[in-house]
Amino acid sequence: MNALMIKKLYLLHGWVGVITGVLLFILAFSGIIAVFSRPELAIWGNPELRGDIQVNHQQLDALVSQYSQEVPPIYRDNIHIYYPGQRGNVDLVLMFESHDGDEVFNKAASWYFQFDAKSLSLVEKGNSLTRDYIANRDTDMARFLAEFHADLHLGRPVGLILTGLLGLTLMLSVVTGFVVHRQKIKQMFSFRRDKNASVVISDAHKIMGIWGSLFHFTIGFTGAFLGLAAVILLPAAAMVTFGGDQDKLLQAFTPMPEVHASGTHKTTELGLILKDIEKKGQFNVIQDITVMAYGDANAMVYVRAKGQELSTQLLKYQGNNGEFIKQFSVYGDLDSSALPLLDLILPLHTGNFGDSNNATGILIKLIWACLGLTTALLPLTGVMMWFDKRSRGAQAIFSQRQYLWANCLSLGLCAGLVLACVSLFAAQLLLGYFADNSRLSQAMGPIFFGVWILVSLLACLVPNLNAFAKLLWRLTALLLISLMPLNSLLTGSHLFNVMATGHWLTLGVDSVCLLLGLSLLKIEAKVFNKINAQASSHGVTDGANASINADVDISANHAAKASSELHSKINHGGING
Repeated sequence: MNALMIKKLYLLHGWVGVITGVLLFILAFSGIIAVFSRPELAIWGNPELRGDIQVNHQQLDALVSQYSQEVPPIYRDNIHIYYPGQRGNVDLVLMFESHDGDEVFNKAASWYFQFDAKSLSLVEKGNSLTRDYIANRDTDMARFLAEFHADLHLGRPVGLILTGLLGLTLMLSVVTGFVVHRQKIKQMFSFRRDKNASVVISDAHKIMGIWGSLFHFTIGFTGAFLGLAAVILLPAAAMVTFGGDQDKLLQAFTPMPEVHASGTHKTTELGLILKDIEKKGQFNVIQDITVMAYGDANAMVYVRAKGQELSTQLLKYQGNNGEFIKQFSVYGDLDSSALPLLDLILPLHTGNFGDSNNATGILIKLIWACLGLTTALLPLTGVMMWFDKRSRGAQAIFSQRQYLWANCLSLGLCAGLVLACVSLFAAQLLLGYFADNSRLSQAMGPIFFGVWILVSLLACLVPNLNAFAKLLWRLTALLLISLMPLNSLLTGSHLFNVMATGHWLTLGVDSVCLLLGLSLLKIEAKVFNKINAQASSHGVTDGANASINADVDISANHAAKASSELHSKINHGGING
């Protein structure tokens, strides 16, 4: 590849990075937390889910039988059973859904019943549009952050399109960065941590980029697919293959085709089906169950479960006798070589391979989180390098004030996001203890976006940026450290009773947060010494932020003075002439 092409790719790499760098950090950092959203953080944040929760098969069968008699027969077309701690639910949820409703007829299409996860006592019931129930159900910190990562809470399709496009830009940055850095072997093993901040950031950027290039590309590709599949790829496939008919496309690929009732009554053996799954021994987590044509001879039961396979599987059963029919991918029951690849997309993006309730599954998630941290830091360090290089020397294109503004904006948006996420952890414990689920759900957004916006604004207004950054650093560390004693005080889960309670997962999350907080405090001095040295090398003093607001006045005074001097010289030159 010639030098001109390398230069063009380098420019492309730089501009794509600086335009999307902060957004990629936001998406990747929230993704680190989203990896553990279900079930780890859901269990940690909801005491009612802690311990060994097993839904009794006979009790569940009896609940479905009892409440199916409380809804009109038309609502037995589809029965969805959502297990506690799975798919964004804290309670066990029974949803009785009619085919005739929702968007088509704009009338209530479902009856829902929510039960306490342990006692199975009824908590809430009602009927509404299915989409409204899903959109308005109570949320917790884990679900809030997972949905923020998915679409930045911008909704569909805008949010999904944006996150999908950011996945594409990450892929582009990885490819162009890998090409333009020619001395890869040398850069892979070169980390001069004792040098100044510019060198450390540059070395870290190259090491993370080269060693993690395959992981970063994979995250970008899978993220782009998950973001764009439903809103762009699916309509495009329908347009090409089915002449624009998306219903036909869905019918071809749907793993659960619609079942029509025969009118002949026959008991649906849900209990036998669940016993058979337990007897198989290869599925440790049941996420949800869908029963079609309940109580009819044509009834079909689909169980979504996770276990030894790399991805979630669907188990298909004949409802009237509990006979197992087949097991297949959640993407469809088709003989296609592409389905195994599609099955890998979500696990590759989330690190959720098979059963996440055992030590191996959690270890894989921890590895994904550590690698995901490098994915978050890679674009951020790239933005820092880009502005640093263009604000130094005689060829500088940015003034020190512009460089400072870039620092303020990056610090506010990135550090503000981190503090906002950690604040939700504390809010989950405090509000979960002092308020009910609905108030907790309503408070998630204001707390998260309130902290984030406040930090972003203060970063541009405080007189001492470095001192403010150090304050944010310490505040984040102290919040992380406080979670373990707070959890112990409010929920009674702590080290000394874990043998009796079995809350090992809760203790694990508390311990990780404690270690992260202590680590932040330990490395604080080293990090901020380099930051201060970096600021001094740019001629930015500790109180430099205070001069931002006066920048226009200073520039105006300089311009007036220069104009006066020029006017005097012209007049003087005219007289001498």
